[in-house]
Parts: sequence; C-alpha cells; structure tokens
Amino acid sequence: MPKNGSLFFTIFQTFLTSVNPVSEVTPVNYFSPEANFGEYPPDFFDFIIVDECHRGGANDESNWRGILDYFAPAVQLGLTATPKRKDNVDTYAYFGEPVFLYSLKEGIIA
Repeated sequence: MPKNGSLFFTIFQTFLTSVNPVSEVTPVNYFSPEANFGEYPPDFFDFIIVDECHRGGANDESNWRGILDYFAPAVQLGLTATPKRKDNVDTYAYFGEPVFLYSLKEGIIA
C-alpha cells in the first residue's frame, strides 16, 4: 500500500480487499487484518472526506463504518447531495447534522 504521498484517494472497496503474493485481489471481511486499510496505522490520515456518505450507510453494520471506526483519530467529513430524510438517519447520527444546506435550484444556479 502506498504511504509516500500527501493526498490519497480511494474507494472503500479497495480498502476492503487484500492482495496476495500472486497479485490476485480478493474481498475480505472488514474486520479482517488482511484488509488493505489495516496496512495503515489508525492515526495515518489527518482528514478523511467521504463523498456520497449516505450510500454506504453509517450504521454499525455497514462496510465503510468499520473503516471510519478504525481511522477514528482523523477528522471525518461526510458529503452528500441527497436531501435529509428518515432513511439515511444513520448518516446524520454518525456525521452530525448538516452544516450547509442548499436547494436544487441554488445548486443549479451556482
């Protein structure tokens, strides 16, 4: 896993895979020590941005929740363009209430 950069971009599916010596990528359980994100110490990242944070679900059983819990020392920012509603309540429970809201019309004009 690369560790020599200033900025890292990934998708959570990459962090939930493991590369074996013959370069086969295989999915692993996110609690598994073989998961790629486990190659980084929990305090490796200072700031983590989760785009489309409503999609993975912030509930305790979601795949990416295990990654965010592992990297808990980092400041974590969740981004979504999905309106606040009851079916993504776990997202707001994890990240907190939205700090900036705008309408679709305002987004189109901007």
